[in-house]
Amino acid sequence: MKIWEAHSAETEPIKGIYIIQEGKFVYVNQQLTHLAGYTREELIGTDVCQYIHPKDIPLVQENILKRLIGEIKGIYYQYRGVRKDKSIIYFCALSSKSIYKGKPAIIGSLIEMKEQRIVEEDVQNYDIKNINKTVEMGSSVV
Repeated sequence: MKIWEAHSAETEPIKGIYIIQEGKFVYVNQQLTHLAGYTREELIGTDVCQYIHPKDIPLVQENILKRLIGEIKGIYYQYRGVRKDKSIIYFCALSSKSIYKGKPAIIGSLIEMKEQRIVEEDVQNYDIKNINKTVEMGSSVV
């Protein structure tokens, strides 16, 4: 194995693969179970929305609908998931409409976003803390 191949294998993001029909998981690969912290048995047959951050459910539902009605063929977007331990995980989703066992389905892949989201979150938290300090200082002056 070449050095770059070994490095690529170590840094390659985990890709979770899924198939959704009627809003429920009908297939998930082992990587997705690892990312989410659930077993395959816990995920199969359950509503996808219970694993999505409440603020991102409308976005995910809208994107699923757009694919199912044929408004778009495929889509790439980001959203927050909720792991079994209730921690938040940031995903990039790439998915499209398909047919699975004779029925319409969404097939897709998820990649965990680590550094980008963490940095964005830190910047937002920093900005909020500084705004709060400025407001507190300003109100004590008045």
